[in-house]
Amino acid sequence: MTKLPEPYQLNQFGAKDKKVVITFDDGPDDVYTPQILDVLKREHATATFFLIGMQVQKFPGLAQRIYAEGHVVGNHTFTHPDISDISKSYMKKVELDLTERIFASKMGIKSLLFRPPYSIDQEPDVAEQVRPLEVVQEQGLITIGSKIDPDDWQRGRTPQQIVTAVMEQSEKFAVASCKTHADRCGNIILLHDGGGDRSATVKALPGIIEGLRARGFEIVNLEDLIGKTHAT
Repeated sequence: MTKLPEPYQLNQFGAKDKKVVITFDDGPDDVYTPQILDVLKREHATATFFLIGMQVQKFPGLAQRIYAEGHVVGNHTFTHPDISDISKSYMKKVELDLTERIFASKMGIKSLLFRPPYSIDQEPDVAEQVRPLEVVQEQGLITIGSKIDPDDWQRGRTPQQIVTAVMEQSEKFAVASCKTHADRCGNIILLHDGGGDRSATVKALPGIIEGLRARGFEIVNLEDLIGKTHAT
């Protein structure tokens, strides 16, 4: 045997040249989500919001507004745990199923998208980190990662630092510049509309949109990369 067998094989897909998707995690938040939606509407841009079930339960009107204004909605678990530390049964019954039921009751949709709460679960390195994604796949959900991450959640991060990080990483991971490194290519930007003080993200968003467009990037819906994202 020249090569040891691997317990899992992960495939990534969806990269398209000069197309990017803006995503937001940890909402909806009653302070920052409305401001972000206002910016997106003003800039004629769409985004994908990975919503926490408990937050949707608190602010159903905001979740409804997100969907009504043409944005894509994804499952970000019910309580925002580290999914590598919980049982498969709890993962399925609470973090996935309960969130899906809330989406159905508040928005009338079933999202086909899932994003783990922590980056380590989006880009797993060991079997323990991959194993929870088996449950996600069994539920018919697509796990969405994020290669372009400006760390907007970090305390003290300025709007300009967030904008600069997005511009630099979007160029680094542009498909045309990494055709020989397909595993590193990425089109998805990770931002946050909840989980803390997101005022810097709100202030950075117009600059992100304008900067990407000035560099020839098209801000697209996630469905433009991977196909249908909601079921009725």
